[in-house]
Amino acid sequence: MTNERANSINRVGCIVALALTLLPGLVLTLWSGQMPSEEWPFQLFQGVLLAIPFGYLAIGGTRDWLPWSVASLLTVLIWGAYIVSIISSARDHSGVNFGMTLVMLMSPFVTTLAAWFANRDS
Repeated sequence: MTNERANSINRVGCIVALALTLLPGLVLTLWSGQMPSEEWPFQLFQGVLLAIPFGYLAIGGTRDWLPWSVASLLTVLIWGAYIVSIISSARDHSGVNFGMTLVMLMSPFVTTLAAWFANRDS
């Protein structure tokens, strides 16, 4: 693969990571109509958690599809469980699920580590 094509892949990966950083805040704003200004820092933090594995892969110049697929699958599974946890706790008024909160804080590290192990480029 040429250097120019590899650099374009890295740029696309960085754009994906940046878009994922802003995704939670944008989705919440579109869904609720207006997000209170004090919520943006929390949504940005969640976006950074979402984007860390993809930023790692983009900055590292990973061209192999397997680490990107592993990171995507784990991200969808973990964030899906998080969303289900939020919906179920809102439905039965049980409050915050601290276990899921800890899982979310650890998820970028676990996902990045899994993507690193799946990387065959290095």
